[in-house]
Parts: sequence; structure tokens; C-alpha cells
Amino acid sequence: MALTLESAGKVRQKCKTYSLPPYAFAAIKAFFSYWASNKGNADLQFIPFTDYTTSATLAPHSIVQATGYSPIGGVTSTVHVFYAYNTGSAGTDSFISLINSTTNTNVDLAFITGMISTDLDNFLFVYPDGMVFGTDLTISAATTNGGQTESGVNAAGDGFVIVSA
Repeated sequence: MALTLESAGKVRQKCKTYSLPPYAFAAIKAFFSYWASNKGNADLQFIPFTDYTTSATLAPHSIVQATGYSPIGGVTSTVHVFYAYNTGSAGTDSFISLINSTTNTNVDLAFITGMISTDLDNFLFVYPDGMVFGTDLTISAATTNGGQTESGVNAAGDGFVIVSA
């Protein structure tokens, strides 16, 4: 696999399909303005993820897997935006991480981690100049920070990551 880049405008449109809270909408809008002004509106990749495992359409993007979800397959990428929200009502902590590895087995390589707990809980990380993931990008959700136990369906959350080459 490799990065599947497309125009920044198309990626922005994909962000609009999410019901973002006002703070997240404003921050992502500011990111795209910065991207256009300072990075020449270079191509990006939109990577959605989910905690569903039973839908044939959504299961390939599930972060509730033994080794996490690795959508780009062992290539270097630069993360600019990471958004996650809790769709369920499990009420349990879920630590969603972006890991610089092909799997989630080495939690020491978790470069970015956010936590969701209650229904409709969410978080957003924005890195205008990006954070480089030199090995791969794996998205994973665990029940404890740095833990090995995967979060369950309706606890792990849905969201997206935006990367560049």
C-alpha cells in the first residue's frame, strides 16, 4: 500500500461530512487556510477510522483489531490532523493512539494519544507543519494509556486522520 493523496479541497469536503463541534470545525478551517497560504495547498490523504467490526463497509477501517488499523502500509507520512469522537454510550475510557509502527504491539511508539470516555466525548490534535511518522501509521484504541487490551465496539470511537507525504 501507499499514500493515496488527493487535492486538499477534496479532503476538506470529507471533513465536512462529520458533525464536528464548533471548536473542531474552527480549528480544521484554520488548518486548511494555513495549508493553502503556507504549503501551496499540497495534496493530502483523508483516513477515516471506526470502532465498528460487523459492517462489511466499515470493518476494514476498524481500530478494534488485535494489531490496530494500518491504512497506508509501511510508508513515511506526516500527520497534520487527528480527530476522534465517542459514538457509543459505553462510558469506559478509550485511549486512541497514532503509532509509528506497522502494528500496535510496541506502545512505546505511540506518538499521539487522546482519550474519550463518555458519550459524545471528542478530541482534536492539529499539527500545521506536521509530525513525521517514519515507519508507518497505525491507529489503535486501548482501555488504558499505553495498554495492550483493545477497546471494545462502542467505546473505541470514530474519527479521521489527515496526512501528507
